[in-house]
Amino acid sequence: LEKVRADHDRFVSRQIAATQQQRNVDSRRRQQASDEETLVVYDGVADPSFSLRGAVLGKGGENIRYIQQQTGVRIKVEGHDSQQPVVLRVERCRGANIEEAMAMARELVESVRTEHDNFIAKQRARQCQTDRVDVAKRRFLAEAQRLRDNQTNSKEVKVERQAKLLEQRA
Repeated sequence: LEKVRADHDRFVSRQIAATQQQRNVDSRRRQQASDEETLVVYDGVADPSFSLRGAVLGKGGENIRYIQQQTGVRIKVEGHDSQQPVVLRVERCRGANIEEAMAMARELVESVRTEHDNFIAKQRARQCQTDRVDVAKRRFLAEAQRLRDNQTNSKEVKVERQAKLLEQRA
């Protein structure tokens, strides 16, 4: 009977120790979670020809490095433009000013979003310009063909010159 009680006491002690250890792990995880903030760089579908990750990092990583040096936080840039969203993870370190870091990170993210939107607007403007040129080109070529189709024998040379001029303008 003594042996059974001793085994039971050891078992209960191990269970209590394991429960306490799990609580400590959970507490550390909660602490780590509160020491980390996350920002999604762009919510919508980003243009594949614009590098969100590159814009966030800056030349040689200067944007992220600057925030880290000024505030003492650690920043991870996760995700790639085409596969998954680009996310900033801002982690608190000892003596770090996470509030200032988050303000700087939000400002950087807003700047990148604006840069992306401006890029899209320029792309659309270029496409509109290209479309207008294509329409004008088609008109000139159609007019050249119409002149050739309607030409008479006496005016053949003059009409051919006009048609060639129209094609050259296109």
